[in-house]
Amino acid sequence: PFVPMLHSFWPEALRQRSPLLGERLAGARRAFERRWGCRNLEVPLSWLESTPTFARFLGQVLHNLPRFQRIYNGAIQAYRRRYRLRSALHPAPDLACAGDWLETPFWAWKTGQALRQGLWAARQGDRLWLRTGTDLVLEAPAAAPAHLLDSLLNLLQQGQVKIRTRALTTTLFLCLLVGELMIHGLGGGNYDEAVDQIMA
Repeated sequence: PFVPMLHSFWPEALRQRSPLLGERLAGARRAFERRWGCRNLEVPLSWLESTPTFARFLGQVLHNLPRFQRIYNGAIQAYRRRYRLRSALHPAPDLACAGDWLETPFWAWKTGQALRQGLWAARQGDRLWLRTGTDLVLEAPAAAPAHLLDSLLNLLQQGQVKIRTRALTTTLFLCLLVGELMIHGLGGGNYDEAVDQIMA
């Protein structure tokens, strides 16, 4: 006796108070789950990615970016070879280099911008520079990890620049620092092998 949910789900989504579609859909899903007796603790990734824990994770990746980029690219290239994938986009694109600038495994955008872009980093002497597109978003001391951490945390908590993990980095962050068990959907489960290799 299959009954489609859309006729009752969409009105529930419209009742949610957020102006954001994603939050409306998530709110409607939670309303249905509560009716079914499921009460999961749920925290938006955007909230987690403004915490000191995320700033520390971001700082460690940036501080070790050349090595991290080699490991990251090696893991996804090995995944492609293992499964004979020809697409350079699966399970994720390689992180690129452009002169002194290295692409990081994060997205970034300034408040008011409609599109996210890759976050790039360059080290010059004891300074770290971050940019998204052509917009410089941070210049910080890189020699002392504590100073870098303070600069990153300040940047994240001011809210004028958003920095978010990409697919593989989301899995890496959640597995290392949030929970011991992460259950992916079918698509995300494909990331686990590459992420396991990056962690190792």
